Amino acid sequence: MGEMEQCGGQTFPLEKKPAKLLLVLDRSGSMKDKPDGATASTSKWDLTVPAVNEVVTTADSQVSWGLKTFPEGDGKSCIVTDAIDVAIAVGTPPR
Repeated sequence: MGEMEQCGGQTFPLEKKPAKLLLVLDRSGSMKDKPDGATASTSKWDLTVPAVNEVVTTADSQVSWGLKTFPEGDGKSCIVTDAIDVAIAVGTPPR
């Protein structure tokens, strides 16, 4: 058998770029509740905040982070806009 013919092959240069992550975090009243089936009385919010802090502070320093919380306003109505609480920026926040 002869060599396989390459049909339309192309080479693309790869370039590693830092990740840009936007965390979208629920801050509604339900976050004060404990998770379904949980035996401890720790709220969803009190479980979420340390987890987010750990991930953000231990991630590579070149990761760009941003934060969007919802709902907006007084938290009593379901308002969601395209407003960003913390703009995506390079670097790990201070510990």
